[in-house]
Amino acid sequence: MKITIENALTFGGLTEGKLVAGFRGIHNIIESVTVLEVADPYSKAWNLPNQLHVTALYAIRDDLETQLAVIRSLKEAGCSGIVLCHLGHFIENIASEVIDVCNDLAFPLIVVPKTVTYIEIIVPIVNRILEISNEKNQLALEIQETLLQKVIHEEGLGSICQYLGEKLNASIVIIDVMDKILASYGCAPDEIEQIYGELHQCRERILTNTTYTIIQPEKAYYVYPILNEETRYGYLVCEINSLDLEYVLLMLKHTAIACSLLVTHHERRSRMQQMYINDFIKNLVDSNEKEWDEVKRTAFSLHWDLEHIGALLLIVTTALDPSSLLIDIKHILLQQDIRQQCGVVGEHVVLFLDDTADRRRIADLLLQSVLKHHPRLSRDDIAVSVSSQIHEPENIPEVYKVAVDTLILGKRFLPQQQIYDCDTLAFLPSLYENAEAENFQNIARRILQPILEYDLEHNHELMNTLDALLLNDHAMQGIADSLHIHRNTLQYRRKKIIELLGEDPFAGLHRINYILAVFTIKF
Repeated sequence: MKITIENALTFGGLTEGKLVAGFRGIHNIIESVTVLEVADPYSKAWNLPNQLHVTALYAIRDDLETQLAVIRSLKEAGCSGIVLCHLGHFIENIASEVIDVCNDLAFPLIVVPKTVTYIEIIVPIVNRILEISNEKNQLALEIQETLLQKVIHEEGLGSICQYLGEKLNASIVIIDVMDKILASYGCAPDEIEQIYGELHQCRERILTNTTYTIIQPEKAYYVYPILNEETRYGYLVCEINSLDLEYVLLMLKHTAIACSLLVTHHERRSRMQQMYINDFIKNLVDSNEKEWDEVKRTAFSLHWDLEHIGALLLIVTTALDPSSLLIDIKHILLQQDIRQQCGVVGEHVVLFLDDTADRRRIADLLLQSVLKHHPRLSRDDIAVSVSSQIHEPENIPEVYKVAVDTLILGKRFLPQQQIYDCDTLAFLPSLYENAEAENFQNIARRILQPILEYDLEHNHELMNTLDALLLNDHAMQGIADSLHIHRNTLQYRRKKIIELLGEDPFAGLHRINYILAVFTIKF
């Protein structure tokens, strides 16, 4: 789609020309042409990259050093080459030093007969540049029109992928940001695996590029991002072949735009549907009285089978927006071919599993997959609550409430874990529910009165120390670190607690009693 020195020698005034030096630059691109009127090496600031210069070198015809300096400055500016006219009128012969410099720099030097005028050289090249520009614009319009029709008729990414592959005669893969293949053309499974491996190795470099990246497993590929404003939806991976790079990039650019239009169109529709689902889930888990026949009709319209829901998971993270977390989870479930009925309620992603699903395995899968996809997340940033079995749809509000309480209490008392099973922690939600009862509070304050009074007077935070020791008094160094105190200070506080209480709260049934008391005071 572009003119090169080699092309230019086939039309216009240059058909009578001869390339006498700089043969290695024969494929240099010509994007503009000008007359070298001021033959001065300091004029390089006016020169443009890929510009062909036509000159008689009249002003420096007797100055070999300046001739050499001008050629070097043209090369430094990225110019295409130089055409020497009127040889024999002003310059009798080309100095061998000029030939040598042009050869060393791979800078084409073309000589035309003295009868060829500047106009005969310049006008045909300018016309050809304009023709190519028009052809390029026309081609862009044709590509846009074809792809737009595919988007309008929702032919899908597979159709777009095939169109691109056929146009470029190349293997094509469209991959989303979760590394899921959305479409492919002309790629064998082992080739896709190689592309996967290379993409993972180059992930950081690819994520920072907004145009294209080249990767090289066995063959070489362009990786072109599918973007919409600041959102990255995936990548076009295109095999590199002998086609002109400008043409390939033009195709990739417009195909990426079509993909983003298609994806965002589906995304907007999915977002509206997800909002409707979120409202339904919110109503479903709400403990208020509801007309269950109406709920079941709504579920049927959403293709939800309430009768075969086995359990629910709650997933929460402090580092991601719940809607973003939901998108990740839906991708993970789709990749694992797990039936998904999920939405967002408050800060939680709520996932309903059918009665055949292994809820604990799926909880672990989601946890590990989210952490893998977001390497900056720490294990403390995400938690999952696994509900008990749901036997009837009418039990969902109560099961949901217990799952929420289990998540809160699990994060509070067992922060080293990320998955909290309602069946395993069954007593905690019931205790939490009654912790504010007056009789519970009175008992707890009576048992802990010496500690509370000491803390009030001395501000030594013995309550926090007692709380930490009751949960795990074997990990003394870890507790000291979490309280930001020295281990000896922790040992002193432990002895002080035993002294004030008049008994060892860390032994036998006393331990259970004081755990419940601290639990009640805290909540």
